[in-house]
Amino acid sequence: MQTRIQKWGNSLGLRIPRSLALEARVEEGATVDLSVENGRLLVRPVRVRTYSLRRLLGEVTRREYVRT
Repeated sequence: MQTRIQKWGNSLGLRIPRSLALEARVEEGATVDLSVENGRLLVRPVRVRTYSLRRLLGEVTRREYVRT
């Protein structure tokens, strides 16, 4: 899919078609990481990890929390 880079104020902007945004699971206001690799502009969504106490405690071994 092709699109055009446009001037937005003093910056350049890129419109992301809805179909690609849905596939990449990004929406308005999402934080993305921009980088250049081998001359290619990469736009990657920044995923925020969510943790539950149960999951975190499940990773602790008995040896780590039992005092000797």
